[in-house]
Amino acid sequence: MAITSYGYDGTMSEAGWSTLAPLLGSQRCVAGISDFAVTIGGAGSRAITVATGTAHGFGVADVNSAAIVLNATTVASGTRWDTVVIRRNWSGTGGTTTVVIVPGTATQALASGLNSSPGSIDDQPIALIQLSSASTSVQNVIDLRGIGGRPLLYASAPALPLASGQPIGTVAYVPATGQGNDVWVNTSVSGTPTWVNTSRPAWLTASLASGISAFLQTPSYCKVNEIVYIRGTVKRSSGADFADGTTYSITTLPIGFRPGDGTNTSIGASAAGAAKAARGYIDTSGVLQITVAGAASSWVSIDMSYPAEG
Repeated sequence: MAITSYGYDGTMSEAGWSTLAPLLGSQRCVAGISDFAVTIGGAGSRAITVATGTAHGFGVADVNSAAIVLNATTVASGTRWDTVVIRRNWSGTGGTTTVVIVPGTATQALASGLNSSPGSIDDQPIALIQLSSASTSVQNVIDLRGIGGRPLLYASAPALPLASGQPIGTVAYVPATGQGNDVWVNTSVSGTPTWVNTSRPAWLTASLASGISAFLQTPSYCKVNEIVYIRGTVKRSSGADFADGTTYSITTLPIGFRPGDGTNTSIGASAAGAAKAARGYIDTSGVLQITVAGAASSWVSIDMSYPAEG
């Protein structure tokens, strides 16, 4: 096995500490979504492959630099569920970390007798694997890994960490005066984090119909608690006004953002700088149409909201 460990007696270095420190605070975890992942296959019978990556347990960080292939023992009859564990052993000089398969029973559960004595010997479950007496291949894998990271508090969105290696799913909070805390989640699988504000609606840019252009505010839409919100202003691409009494198609919203029934609403329009009235209508196929009433208008606001389709 190609596992380098930091945290056992005599194993710490500056590089090791920089690996271990970000994972402290979690009893047992892996650093990222693909770290130490268990998949079916490899050389030999009943083989599994354990991916590279970093794991942590009780003050020891383990870095696996090469995929590990393990082979489960023969099943006498029927099926059996074995537990794949990262085993940390603090005894001896420096301590050792290995990945082993602990035989179980026909019940889909952790194998009995797993070690749970941090500082002596401890087993960190990372997968259940199903075996069959009728096959030399593993039948199924259930992922048991916990992904590391912990909630963090930052004073502003620009202060969110950009360093690579931040585990996926890491949560950060940014105080927002009068609005509670914004909750940001890292959605990137690897490399530089991609922070998404999960407290605010995700506005999607609308694809405008031929002959229609954005004006002042780009038309966009979002859905919050099954209510669809549309915002923005539009004009005719030719520069001509929206003619009085004429219906224009503006955009088509995708499935999931359409009303269960057709919906009408009053929306704003403008002609020569004066406020005018218009009607917005969205049918069940998602087509948003507007009709100006009373006078031609140079632009139309399409701000509206309605319940999403059931």
